[in-house]
Amino acid sequence: MKKILLASALILTISTSISTIHAEAQTKTYYKTKLASASGKKYDMTLRSSNAKKIIADDLLISPNVNVGDVLYNGTFNFYINGKKTALKTNEQYNKTGKNFYKIATKKGTPTFFATTETIANNVTDVTLYYMYKGKPVKLKNGFFTTLKPKYVKKNVIKIANYDNNNWLGYDIHYLKINLKTADYKIIKSKRIHGFEIDW
Repeated sequence: MKKILLASALILTISTSISTIHAEAQTKTYYKTKLASASGKKYDMTLRSSNAKKIIADDLLISPNVNVGDVLYNGTFNFYINGKKTALKTNEQYNKTGKNFYKIATKKGTPTFFATTETIANNVTDVTLYYMYKGKPVKLKNGFFTTLKPKYVKKNVIKIANYDNNNWLGYDIHYLKINLKTADYKIIKSKRIHGFEIDW
């Protein structure tokens, strides 16, 4: 009887292992880059998915951030750091052609910020930021809207620009100070610049 139980347990273990290996084999990498922590330590970050579906955009899928022929992926993307799966994930559509996933270049003392974005209008992009903190990827609790890509200013401070074509034809510039520990931010400065183009 003991031999039968042991054999059953062994078969179950082998079956589970095979299932796990099969699941990992079906997981594909869709995006990879390197992220640095505030101290300068670098990490390999990949976004992997086992259910992402590839779509080639046609006339019916055109939007402010999607053009005909763009390669899109819809699915759940899991964050892997140095090859290990983390609890962090995103369901944001990945436009490989339009490059709506990107890094914000920073300097030592500030971590590299990784952005996933969705353009919801011609001048409005919804941005979510991620960064490395104490060896783990962290998602900023609140996203923000911007017209131009966020830009590094100084330690833990970035700036964003929103174009206002309804009231005065210009940009509202906001400076965001990010609290790495609480994964939140506050606006520490704002200004307006008139005109269609600004030095960014």
